[in-house]
Amino acid sequence: MNGNSILKIIILIVFILLLLSGGYFIIQRKPNILSQTKTESTLPNYLFLTNPVNEYTGKVDKISGDVVWVSGKYTITPPPTPINAPTNKPGSMITVPPLPPSKTFTYQVTIAPYTIINRASTTVTYLIKKITPSPTPKLIIKDIRVGQTVTVYTDKDLRTLNSNEFEAYSIKLPPVNNKITGKISEIKDKEGIIILKATPPIGGQEPTPEKPKEVEYAVLVNSDTEISLLIPTVTPKAGTTPKPPQPVNFTISDLKKDMQITIYTEADVIESQQLKALRIEPPIAIIPTTTPKPT
Repeated sequence: MNGNSILKIIILIVFILLLLSGGYFIIQRKPNILSQTKTESTLPNYLFLTNPVNEYTGKVDKISGDVVWVSGKYTITPPPTPINAPTNKPGSMITVPPLPPSKTFTYQVTIAPYTIINRASTTVTYLIKKITPSPTPKLIIKDIRVGQTVTVYTDKDLRTLNSNEFEAYSIKLPPVNNKITGKISEIKDKEGIIILKATPPIGGQEPTPEKPKEVEYAVLVNSDTEISLLIPTVTPKAGTTPKPPQPVNFTISDLKKDMQITIYTEADVIESQQLKALRIEPPIAIIPTTTPKPT
């Protein structure tokens, strides 16, 4: 075998090795390229949200098992667009900045064993009774209602998710609306029931209707119900220190039809129209049938 043949064989072997190494490199790189393409295509929030997002507020659309679907709208405020200076030239127009863009996201939130569900505590301001606050009960997924506006907290940046699913480490529920003001339409003394006509408060982020609708509440009044009011004291003489208003206790017989009263209860007045009154606050102009004793 001459020298030219040996040289050709060496060149051929080198060429084959280069082909093999190039193919191996392409095979090794291809999964990474595909993975990057897939990641970028499954990040719907990446270009829309510009700041890290670890909490999310929205309305509960659906609950199934330990999963809650929450939908909310995010709005981005763009840099202010300068408005053209007013001019008297005919046909001139003033540029008005466009409204900020918005987008609605729906997340599938899993309630994990470590997820904490809480809400602001509900209090009743008693004037006479001394009540020791009871511990706040532990909330579970059954305390979440469809239609509620909740805030979900997570340890992940929602912009970097590969899907719209994540686990929550905390969920904050809206506070209980335990106060309602309305007019007495009927008093059933024997049953200890007051029929109250009132407009329920608007819950969550619902828009206020143009003509709020009144509903009737059946309010139970028993021996545990405090009916009380702060009564101003007699105007002090000149040069003396005025005394603060004094709490006065009343009874259900002091309440009359068409009186405007405020009811404090342990239930949510948005969700229930049958309430147990913890405290009732009558109007300031009430005249007791008996002489109430100040505390």
